[in-house]
Amino acid sequence: MGWSLGGPDALVGCIPGEGPHRARLQSLSAECHAKGEVLVCSLPAGDVVLVPRQPGTAERDGLCFVAYATNVKAVELCDSLRRGHRVAVVLDIDNTLIDAVPVTVGERDWHRLDWNECAVSTASGSVLHACWCKIPGHPDEAAPAAAWGSASDDASVQLPPRTKSCSLAGSSTSSDPTALCEASYLMHWSVGRADCTFLVRVRRGWAWFRSWLARHGDRFAPFVCSKGKQEYVQLLWHFLDPEGELLPRALWGSRLTSTFPDCVSQALPKTALTALGCAPVLNPHVATQLAAPLVAVDDSHEAYLPEYAMNVLFVEEYRPADDASCADSGSVLRQVAARLDRFWGVTCSEEGAGAWQAAQSFAAALLATVCRTPVESPDALVYLQLRCRRQGEALWHQFTVDDVFGGDVFISDRPELMLARGEDGREEEDALSDHAYHD
Repeated sequence: MGWSLGGPDALVGCIPGEGPHRARLQSLSAECHAKGEVLVCSLPAGDVVLVPRQPGTAERDGLCFVAYATNVKAVELCDSLRRGHRVAVVLDIDNTLIDAVPVTVGERDWHRLDWNECAVSTASGSVLHACWCKIPGHPDEAAPAAAWGSASDDASVQLPPRTKSCSLAGSSTSSDPTALCEASYLMHWSVGRADCTFLVRVRRGWAWFRSWLARHGDRFAPFVCSKGKQEYVQLLWHFLDPEGELLPRALWGSRLTSTFPDCVSQALPKTALTALGCAPVLNPHVATQLAAPLVAVDDSHEAYLPEYAMNVLFVEEYRPADDASCADSGSVLRQVAARLDRFWGVTCSEEGAGAWQAAQSFAAALLATVCRTPVESPDALVYLQLRCRRQGEALWHQFTVDDVFGGDVFISDRPELMLARGEDGREEEDALSDHAYHD
C-alpha cells in the first residue's frame, strides 16, 4: 500500500443522536469486517480507503471505519513491484542524461540535415508536429565533421551567448557540438507562432545504460520524470530511446511524466506519486512513503520535495555547454548501474524480500491496533496517529536510497573507474563492480 506518513487520516462514525444512521453504518462495517473487505472511494484529487474496525470496538466508541487518504493506482503499482521483486527507477532528463541549449539553424543548413518527423502532445492534449536529427560528424558516424564546411563558411548554427563557444563548423576540438558527449542532436517544434529549436548533447554512457536497464527488466521498472514541458520531454525521448527499448510508446502516458503543466508559469516539484505517474501533478500533495523500492536518479537537490530526498541518488550535473569540465568520461551512468544493482540486492533479493514481508506484517499489526483500540477522546486519536507516524517512518526508512548507501548518495565523474575497452573498440557490457565507488 501507499503508507500515509501521518497514519490514519480519520475515523468515521456518526454524531450522537443519529440512531438509525449509526445502526446502518455499524451494520456495513460489521459486514465488511466479516468478509475481509474495505470500501474504496475514488475522487478526482485522490482516493479514500475505509477499513472496518472490529465490531465490538465500533459499538463501544461509535467509530466504524479507519479512513486513509491514499492512491489506489500507487497501491497497485507497489504490489506489482513487490511481487515481481523489481525496483522502480525514475530518471531525470535535463543535466542528468542530456544538456540542451536553444539554437537557431540557418535555412541553408536546415535543408542539409536528415530530419525525422514525429508528433508530440502537450499537457493539455494538443498534438504538435515536430522533428529531430542526429548531427553528423560524431566519431561513431561515417560522415566527418568537416562535411559541415570550414570555419570560414557562414555559421551553420547560431547560438545564444551561453553556448557561443559551440559551432557546427568542422572541428575536433571542444568547440564542436559533437564533442564532450556520446551523440548530439537538433530538435525542433512550434507552439503557436513560437519556433523552438534545441541543440542536445547526450551524456556519455547513455546507450550502454539504456541497454543495461532493458536487459535487467526483470529487476528494474524504468520511469521518466522531468520538469520540462510534456512536448519537450516526448520529443527528447524519440531519439533517447528510438526503439522503445526502455519505454515503448504505449507506456508514455503512465511512465513519461512532466511536472510542468500548461496552466502554470513554472514547473512544480516532483513527488513520489507524480514521478511514478500515479497522480496528476496538480493534485493536492499528500506526503506518502511508497511501500515499494524506489530510486530516483537526478542532478538537482531541489527537484523533489524535501520528504522524498531520501529516495534520490544524485549525480554530477552534466552541463558541457557551460563548462567543458562539466562533461562526463562515461563513468557516471556506469556507477549508477552498479548502485542500482546493489540496491536491488538489498531490497529485492531473497534477504530483501524477507525484510519486506516483515515490514508488511508490522504495518498490518499497526492497522490492527487502530481497528481494535477504542478511542475515548480526540487526544487518543492524536496519540494513535503520532505512534503510527513514528513507527511507519522507522518501518520504511530501511528501504530508502539514503539508508541503503549510508548517506553516500552523490555520484561524481571518475574517469579512472572507466572499464577497459576490448580489442574491437567496444566497451565491455558489465557495470562497474560494486566496490569501485567505495575505493
